[in-house]
Amino acid sequence: MTSTTRDQTGSRPLGRTARRLIAVELPDGYRGALPRRILDSSYDQIEHLSFRDLSPELIADRGADTVLAPLLTKTFDAVELAEYLATQAFEGMLIIASEVLPNAKLVQREIARSAPGLNIELFQLNQNAQDLREV
Repeated sequence: MTSTTRDQTGSRPLGRTARRLIAVELPDGYRGALPRRILDSSYDQIEHLSFRDLSPELIADRGADTVLAPLLTKTFDAVELAEYLATQAFEGMLIIASEVLPNAKLVQREIARSAPGLNIELFQLNQNAQDLREV
């Protein structure tokens, strides 16, 4: 697990109003391609975790606002992650990043169907411009 906190520089203390993002097994190539609105300076803490390290205590106690993950990895897929977050009563946003898909809206609907009530966004990596675009 790696973690970046703005309070290390004295910018802003981490309290109940601190914004936290958890990146779950996000490939290095995706980190540089994400839109600034996802990985912007308004997050006080960004943690990079494996799926197995994403515990109920971490979700509840640290109050993450956003969970960011790839569509598919060797250890989990977006449906499994969405279902897990829903069982933990996660109230933030789940952002799924993927390569270009033939029918991205269908994929987003299937993920959302697996976890009713969860706020889900799907972004696709644009192969030409190497940036992500929202579905």
